[in-house]
Amino acid sequence: MAADVSLGVAATCKYSTLSFSNSNSASGCTSSTTIGSYSFNKKTIPDVSSSFPLSSVSSQKLSGNVNLDNLATGSYTANGNITITGGTLSAGKWIVINAPTITVKIANDVTYTTSTLKSLNDIPQLVIIAKNIQISNNVSRVDSWLIAKDGTLNTCSENMAGKLSTSDCKNLLTVNGPVMASELSLRRTAGSGTANRSGDPAEVFNLRADAYLWAYARASDSGRVWTVYTTNVPPRL
Repeated sequence: MAADVSLGVAATCKYSTLSFSNSNSASGCTSSTTIGSYSFNKKTIPDVSSSFPLSSVSSQKLSGNVNLDNLATGSYTANGNITITGGTLSAGKWIVINAPTITVKIANDVTYTTSTLKSLNDIPQLVIIAKNIQISNNVSRVDSWLIAKDGTLNTCSENMAGKLSTSDCKNLLTVNGPVMASELSLRRTAGSGTANRSGDPAEVFNLRADAYLWAYARASDSGRVWTVYTTNVPPRL
């Protein structure tokens, strides 16, 4: 809806009541109401990388183009910016890329196996920790944790910040996994079709149970508090 700038701030009272606003009054729209320009305290993103210390993966450094099919289960870091060319993680395979100072580009689909899983240890999982994460236009599915704690997650690496047209990044993107970023740049232009497809989205983010179950299984191996010896004795009188 176009703004009536000639009336200044008071014109915001003419906007739809469904608009998000900053208002100092609980009674409704006043001259102090503004649309947008939100002010809030920035929340701290959990430090996921601390669970996968770089000192333990210093010998496993990635570079250039990386196909996940060629990597063994384990934690990795990187010498510089890398491009993930795709891959499917099989049952029981997990990969952590902990490179918080670089840019990771995802150039093709990244998926988990669709085979039957028989235990928590069979759950495949990919965790990407980087400064910036860029997803190419042709990518339609990313099964992964995407952690860009100090940077940007951009869903259209071919058009990072310019004006978009309907021919730019027009494919639906589905991300299956936790997403954390200082800035989300959701630049896909898919969705908003006609008739009963008018509400179709451009990006879909699913926080599925497999991420929780994998994290639980990992914590049960490395995060348990063991009671070595316990005995009960009668009180001394």
